[in-house]
Amino acid sequence: MIETHDPDALTIGPIVRLEGVRVPGPRGATLAAWWLFSLPLLDRLGPCGPACWTFKALMMIGPPLVFVWWLLRGSARRSVAWRLDEEGVGRRSSDGETRFLRWEDVEAVRMLEDSITLRGGGVDVTVPLRIAGTDRKAVAEFVAARLPAGFDLHSSPRAFGPIGPFLKRVVLAVACTLLFLATIFVPISVQECGGPRIGWIGFASLYVWIRIAVVALYRHAPEIEKSMWIRPSGRESVDGAS
Repeated sequence: MIETHDPDALTIGPIVRLEGVRVPGPRGATLAAWWLFSLPLLDRLGPCGPACWTFKALMMIGPPLVFVWWLLRGSARRSVAWRLDEEGVGRRSSDGETRFLRWEDVEAVRMLEDSITLRGGGVDVTVPLRIAGTDRKAVAEFVAARLPAGFDLHSSPRAFGPIGPFLKRVVLAVACTLLFLATIFVPISVQECGGPRIGWIGFASLYVWIRIAVVALYRHAPEIEKSMWIRPSGRESVDGAS
């Protein structure tokens, strides 16, 4: 962290980082997880000839290359710097993109070990804290001293909820896990033991279960993410940035 000519301002960076990496949606995440979990099961389907080995090789190499290409398409390495002063916090990258959030406009703060994110007016500014030379405590104190009244960065975000619903979810998760194992491994084991060739049912079931889990995760992700924000007392919610 380097002090600027303004004795009350802090500058972090500039650093070169990869930006614009895509985030997979439910369908992409489902396919990626299905591919990952399917690989160990392929070896259980019996003897494998040249065509089978070719298929396995393509399955091991092709999908990850395509997935990584898709994630990185449109991304670029950019130089990024952050500045915190008496007016607010700003972020500037080498491609000309700038973000600035005034302290009086801050509606919520998320404190993590490696970053502090400030949100307000449809703008998010995330300040990294694990860059060489950055004093996490100094940055946190600088931010806390300039936030609007009502913020308490030493408080914990609100809890997810009472323990009862949580325990019900645990029981449901255990039951689904047992059903998950039965619908996947039983058909594969039957074929492995010389029975009917119904191993494909296990692979289809694996996709269905992963799809259910991923959709549920994406559905509850906004609620989980919302619970991680610290808001001023009396403020119940804050909208996400556009």
